[in-house]
Amino acid sequence: MRNGAIGQALVVALLLAWSAVLPAVDGAGCFSASREPRSLAVAMVARDIPPYIRVRKDRTLEGTEVELARDVAQRLDAGLELIELDSFDAVIDSVARGRVDVGISNLSITIDRAARVRFTQYYRKRQLVLVLNRLRLAANNLEGGLRRVEQIAGTTEAIGVIRNSAYEKGALKYFRNADIRKFDDYRGLVKAVEDGDLLFAIVNSGTVDAFVEEHPRLRIKLQTFPLAGISDHIAMAVTPGCDDLLSQLNAYLLVKGLRER
Repeated sequence: MRNGAIGQALVVALLLAWSAVLPAVDGAGCFSASREPRSLAVAMVARDIPPYIRVRKDRTLEGTEVELARDVAQRLDAGLELIELDSFDAVIDSVARGRVDVGISNLSITIDRAARVRFTQYYRKRQLVLVLNRLRLAANNLEGGLRRVEQIAGTTEAIGVIRNSAYEKGALKYFRNADIRKFDDYRGLVKAVEDGDLLFAIVNSGTVDAFVEEHPRLRIKLQTFPLAGISDHIAMAVTPGCDDLLSQLNAYLLVKGLRER
């Protein structure tokens, strides 16, 4: 199978993640100018996903997604109520059930997520990449590094993903023979690749770039392999039926010019 065909298969696998039935909305209703108290409830996963979300030592959150949430609330002339959750599944579920107004959490757009929530236009586009341990590659007779994803498509070795992410439930269907290991944060995931506990991990280019900038030694120990034609489109999630808020958020993104390519 050519790399382009593999890319298409991975896209389909990614988009078919999270089969779910649209639940009944059980929250307090859509955000509006007349609602009191006038605050925007934003669900966000409390995990290290640099540079988008970082967990400080005091367990509070920072990063570009937090800044985005604050700016959105300010533009809507509302206070910000940040609801920290432990998984991407929990963020999507809270939005789908109307328990929060919006999910801002480096959320990948997938077909099955779109069956539960309404997505804004995407505001970030990053390439999907494999981060590989060079010594483990050499042990697999790939001393010169990975050149084609077919070279490792049938691997039975340990590979890593973030637990309850789109990558776990979608992209990993391609590596069916692999020993799939799940991590709660990207810092632990990248460290496991560096230490040789994993052959590779599946991440987005923005996150791995942040780690390499923070730890230059990773340029020597790791190889980054882009999956041709596979991009991760990130958007905000809104409760179905809250069309006014969805329109406001799309207008905000348009005015701010936040769509990244």
